[in-house]
Amino acid sequence: MALRLHVLGRTRVAKNLFSYLQRRLRARGPVASLKMRVFGGIESSAMVYDHQPIVDHFRRIDEHTIMGAMTITGDERIYFFELDRVDEPCKLDGGISSVGHHPFQ
Repeated sequence: MALRLHVLGRTRVAKNLFSYLQRRLRARGPVASLKMRVFGGIESSAMVYDHQPIVDHFRRIDEHTIMGAMTITGDERIYFFELDRVDEPCKLDGGISSVGHHPFQ
C-alpha cells in the first residue's frame, strides 16, 4: 500500500501538511539540561531530561569518541551507547562500531 501511495508524499498538500505538523510537534523550551552527576563513583557530564525519568551519562574515550550510559529511574538496567565525532557528512552504512574497553567500570 505504501509503495503505491508514495506519490502522495510529493504533492503540495502533503508538503504543507508535513510542514504544519513539524511546527506543531517541535519541542518548546528546554527538554534537557547538562549537569555534572556522579555515575559509577566518578563525576562526569550528564543530560537530564525534563519530564522524563532518563539520564544520559557521558565519558570521553578519546578525542573523537564519547561513551554514554542511559539510566532510567526505577529500572536497574543500563543502556550503553557510543557517540563518534563526524567532521564531515558521511553516508550511513548501518554499521555499529565497538570500543575495546568499558569506561564505566
